[in-house]
This record gives sequence, structure tokens and C-alpha cells, in this order.
Amino acid sequence: MANPRLLLITFWAIIHSIPGVTDLLEKPLISTPSSSRMFLEGEDIPIRCTTRSMYAGAIFYLRKNGDDFEVSQQAPALSFGVTFIITNASVGQSGEYQCQYRLLRDAVRHNSPVAILKITIVDQPSKPTIRLEPAKSYFEAYRSITCSAQSHFRYMIFILYKDGRRKYVRPWLQERKHSSAIFKITNTDQLNTGNFSCRYEILAFGRTYISAESDLVEVVIEDAKVRLTGGPDQCSGTVEVFYRGQWGSVVNADWNLPTVDVLCRHLRCGFAGSWQHSGVGDGKVWLTTAICQGDERSLWDCYLTPPHHRDYWNTRQQAVVKCSPWPFQPTISIQRSPTIFVYGETLTIDCLAPRFYYEMFFYLENLGGNLVRYFER
Repeated sequence: MANPRLLLITFWAIIHSIPGVTDLLEKPLISTPSSSRMFLEGEDIPIRCTTRSMYAGAIFYLRKNGDDFEVSQQAPALSFGVTFIITNASVGQSGEYQCQYRLLRDAVRHNSPVAILKITIVDQPSKPTIRLEPAKSYFEAYRSITCSAQSHFRYMIFILYKDGRRKYVRPWLQERKHSSAIFKITNTDQLNTGNFSCRYEILAFGRTYISAESDLVEVVIEDAKVRLTGGPDQCSGTVEVFYRGQWGSVVNADWNLPTVDVLCRHLRCGFAGSWQHSGVGDGKVWLTTAICQGDERSLWDCYLTPPHHRDYWNTRQQAVVKCSPWPFQPTISIQRSPTIFVYGETLTIDCLAPRFYYEMFFYLENLGGNLVRYFER
């Protein structure tokens, strides 16, 4: 015969394993979609109250500390909790909110512990952070100013200010990343020296919000110039760069015709003509690498590096460049030999120009001066 005491103990264990029968209910979880728990005035704020276990018939309560605000909602079947919505939130609704649930078992009410969440409702977005990279610069084409917001909104517009006035930055020098924006400023123009700050605008809930202004970041730009010296005119000679108040040379370790073409265009001297080595110079060396693809707007948009070793330049020769008012002559060829064709036959004529000319128009003419074909690349 089974032991009655053992049966009683087993029945007691089964009853207490059913959620809600015991008063030792687990503490609920309270959360919002925003990790910062900061919201804008006029926003609808969802507050989620949940449990790790499923309690059939549980009624959840949301209260605000120090206020008579209280709402309740019964959890749907097969659900772990409920979501309360604070509609059209106002600044005065900031504060601590309590979440609790109750169960009714055998006419006995069981209350859970209380979970607390603090939310903040503001009428102006929090001020952004601002960062300058690199903080100190030897020689880079651009420096980046990053403006970051604490929260992400779907429609955000970031604005950069210099010395208190809005600064226009060309679209191709801006990059948007989630809740931040990166502005690139030319690192060779002293006009960009000044104190920078930023704000952001948000279009949400039928109105426009403007954030507070960020802290200031000081940007000091060393004026940079480039010239050709020692030649018969200003469009030929040794390449020199003016930086930090001093003219210095550029060694030609990695120079090529696309780089020369960009330099000549930068100096308004037309097109690349030629480049060569010269004797080892004396004085400061500002650049040991200048590599362009050919479509850059100026030399400062190319890949540039300063000397990394004090004696590096002593073993390298300076770059000497000669620009030309005319582009390189194209080459023309026919894809067959001999160049005798039958009437009605199709022939192919190749007209080739350097690849680093990024905008080209080709014309094919016969010796009589008549235009045969026109092509654009």
C-alpha cells in the first residue's frame, strides 16, 4: 500500500509547480523600444510588461510614481505580457513607471513584485556629439568631422556650423551613417580654420524638432599650395609644395602620367606632357608618394603620403614635370593588313587615347575634312 504521507508531499509539489498558485510570483520585465529611454514630446511611447513564464488570466498594471496614473490590461491567451501605449506624450509625463501583474486563484489575489522603468520626454532632441579625425594632421587631403545623435530617427538632417554660421558642404563630401553624419573638409584651405559645431533636425509626428547645438571643436588648417619651379615657365619645372609656411620638394618614387595630368589640371596648365627625375634636392621634403587615377579634381584629392624616415628623401630624386597645352596625340589603326578593302565591306578603325583622360570625345574624319563618325566615352 502506498505511503499516504508520500502521496501528500507529491501532490503539494505538483500544486506549487503551477505558476500563480503560490504567492512567490516572478518579477515582471518592463522595457521600451528605445535603449536610451528618451522620447520626444508628441510621440506615442510603447511600454512592454512581460514575464518569463506564461500566466493564464494575468492582469498587468502600469502606474506612474507620484501620480494617480494607472492603467490595466489582461494578457491575451498564450501570451507572456502586454504593451501599454502612452499616446501623444508630454514633458510632464516623464518619470518612473511601475509594472505589476495579478493572478486570481481560488478567490485569492496574488500580486507580483514591482518592476520600475524611468523614461524621459523632452521637447528638444539631445545635443549631438562632435569629433574631428584626425585630431592632428601632417598632410591629408581631407579631415572628417563626425556629428552623432544619441537616438536614430527615420528622417534626420545634420547641419554643420563654422564660427556660428551654417557651412555648406558639397554632397559628395558627406556620408550618412544611421544616427550620424560625416562631413569632409579640405585640409589644404586655410578658410576652413575655425570652430565647428553641429545640430540635427528631425521630422516626426507631424512637426520638426531641432536639437541643441553640440560642443565646439577647433580645426586648424595649414595652407597648402603647389608650384613648378626652375623651368622656362610656370607650367614646367620641379614640383614643390608649400605647407606649414615652408616650400618643400616632392620626390617621384611613384609618379605616373595620370598624376602629372591631375597636377597640370590643378595648376591650370593644360595636360600632362612629361615627367622625369632630377638631382637630389636640399631642404624639406613634404611628399614621398603622389598617386592619382586621373579623374581627381586636384592634387589634394589623390593618395598622398609624407616621408616616414628622415633620410628617405636623400636616396630619392625630385619630380620634374612639364605640362602641355594639348592632350597626347591619339593612335589610329585598322584591324587588318593589308589595308585594302572591297566595296561594301565593313572595316574597323581603332582610335586610342590614354585611359586617364576621364572625359573624351572621339572624331573620325577623312582627309577631305568630312566628319565620318563621332563617339563619346
